[in-house]
Amino acid sequence: LLNDYSLLPTGKLARNPTLKNLERGYEFMPKYGKQVSATQMIIPCLYRNYICFAKVEYE
Repeated sequence: LLNDYSLLPTGKLARNPTLKNLERGYEFMPKYGKQVSATQMIIPCLYRNYICFAKVEYE
């Protein structure tokens, strides 16, 4: 299950429909990911030639 949020220019978060099927055109690039805390990682991805970022939380 993957949640999809967008950050608007006003600083608000907009929640998009949940990505239940991971084959929606997102190409993840874990090689360039960075761990930002003990349980979180930011992974860049491409979607229709736009760069986006996925925050992965694990326990």
